[in-house]
Amino acid sequence: MKENHLENKGQIIYISHGGGPLPILNDPTHKKMIEFMKALPKRIHRPEKIIVFSAHWEEDIVTIQSASDPDILYDYYGFPEEAYSLTYPCKGDEDLANRISTLLNDANIECRLDDKRPYDHGSYIPLKMMYPGGDIPVVQVSLQYSL
Repeated sequence: MKENHLENKGQIIYISHGGGPLPILNDPTHKKMIEFMKALPKRIHRPEKIIVFSAHWEEDIVTIQSASDPDILYDYYGFPEEAYSLTYPCKGDEDLANRISTLLNDANIECRLDDKRPYDHGSYIPLKMMYPGGDIPVVQVSLQYSL
């Protein structure tokens, strides 16, 4: 019984996306990171949904991506042309975004929903290595400027 309880716990993983889009472009300096990220899904339970707190998104109050089909933001520059045509087909999850908002509000943490915010590379670069099919809903949450 105890084991099942642990299997239902959420997993918290801190990961880096490396040098912008370079891991996805198979940059040789990212070889070990690419191997690690591709192997990670075999070491953890497959999540039903993913929440990403992205260091590439800061707002005056915590902001939660709430669109069902967010775009991708190429929030980097100076990389090869193919870095600006990367795609990641995952969907958002409006119900999860609303649940996060409710939990934050219940904890007296001011927040808002944003149905226009695209995924930044802090989300789609690591997830593209881990779950290339993009078949797990992802909600991105901002940091607060004051950190």
